[in-house]
Amino acid sequence: MATSNEKLFDLIVRRQINLQRMSKTEGEALLRLLNQSDEEIQTLLTEAANKRGWGMGRLKAIRKEITKIREPAMQSLRSRLKDLSTGTSSQEMAFTDTILERTVPVEVSLGKVPAADVRRAVLTTPFGDDQKMQTLGKWVTDLKAADQSRILGVVQAAMVQGHTVPEMTRNMAAALNVTRNQAEALARTAVNHASNTARNAVFEANNDIIRALRWTATLDGRTSPVCRARDGQMKPTEGNKLLPGEDELPGDVSPPAHIRCRSVLVAVLNDETIASQFEGQQRAAVAKEIGQVPGETTYGQWLRSQDRGFVEQVMGPARAKMFLDGSLRMDQFVDRFGQPLTLEELARLS
Repeated sequence: MATSNEKLFDLIVRRQINLQRMSKTEGEALLRLLNQSDEEIQTLLTEAANKRGWGMGRLKAIRKEITKIREPAMQSLRSRLKDLSTGTSSQEMAFTDTILERTVPVEVSLGKVPAADVRRAVLTTPFGDDQKMQTLGKWVTDLKAADQSRILGVVQAAMVQGHTVPEMTRNMAAALNVTRNQAEALARTAVNHASNTARNAVFEANNDIIRALRWTATLDGRTSPVCRARDGQMKPTEGNKLLPGEDELPGDVSPPAHIRCRSVLVAVLNDETIASQFEGQQRAAVAKEIGQVPGETTYGQWLRSQDRGFVEQVMGPARAKMFLDGSLRMDQFVDRFGQPLTLEELARLS
């Protein structure tokens, strides 16, 4: 029978997978917010084809009109990301309370965290990578500024280099697509930031029964070097220490470690403190039921241990069959750049 720590590991990893799927849906919703302004900008340029020439005055007017078109979309994007982040944090606090109640084998009184404090932390705590750590608001501000710079740069290039309308239209489509990719990536990262921030707050509020947090990465072909290196490393909750032989995380770090990061911190229950309210054989039995930290397990090994229906939800029926039948390893489902292979490409490998 699975120990409490193994059950907790399983529940959190499953939750993380479902959150990744949700963040993909939310990223697509952000793209829909940009669709109308993308179309209006391209329509504006197409209509310009019926005008004679790209005079300086005409191009300046186009630049001004494009800025006017884009502003509402960017405001909607900012609002949607803020609501997504705070909403995710509230859901994850409730989820974390529930799984702790389900996995701790004895009755405990869980420490509570004010929801307003967690929502504030989600919006004010920087996230990113070693080169760039920013709050959600600053990420959106930078995305907006870069989007405007690219769009106006296309128009400026047309003015200076004398691009034809088709050339300008193609260049604009490429510029708009960069923003779409960045917006989708930001949505995925914001969900991971909000969910980890909320769960970690609950874990720290219960440091009497949770002794450490363990970095758990999705170990597949798309895993970043930093997350692969941190997988399995741990950091103690306040007032606790790691056990001899446990690998400590470098500093007070938490996912996301970079844009599109999928890693998660999993709580490690403290068998000693939870079992300390009992004596003799009962105390030993409770400690055994809680168990130790699950051993080194890759994402592929963990996924293979789940029921087929869940694997099909994660990978799709065709890919799940290749994976579960042993035709392909987890790292073979993506190319060397981390991009998913098509079913036809996978079939040639199996």
